[in-house]
Amino acid sequence: MLRNCVFFLQQGNSNCYGVGGASTSGTVEIYNCVFLNTRQWLNLNSAGGPAVAVNNIFWDWGTSSSIGTYNAGSVFDYNAGPALPALPGSNLITITTDPFVNYDEANNFSAVTTDLHLDPTNGAALINSGHPSLLDFTDGSQSDRGV
Repeated sequence: MLRNCVFFLQQGNSNCYGVGGASTSGTVEIYNCVFLNTRQWLNLNSAGGPAVAVNNIFWDWGTSSSIGTYNAGSVFDYNAGPALPALPGSNLITITTDPFVNYDEANNFSAVTTDLHLDPTNGAALINSGHPSLLDFTDGSQSDRGV
């Protein structure tokens, strides 16, 4: 289970993926994560257990980005990302502008300057819009998408 994680790749290596594994059993659960500049989101065994991905944000994908491989019985819900590549699942939000307070697409993630708080304007659609059963532990509202 992965919760509240940031996956990022600096300099756009075309072979880099966010979550991978060759297991033929078990479930991979991914909640409230942010994927930045990854080229392939999943690299799982399609004969393995299903993935469950809820409340995640995908941003700064390259033109060669892809969802990757995963079990056909996987569940994707309340995620947000650019129109291409099209994210699987339901309750999706398509984002067309950088939803974060400070993220530089040219330099990718920088621990010193990157601020992945949701911008009140560009990230407004992602605030309090996550899965209804997952509450924000800080204020009890419906969870945000992403970390």
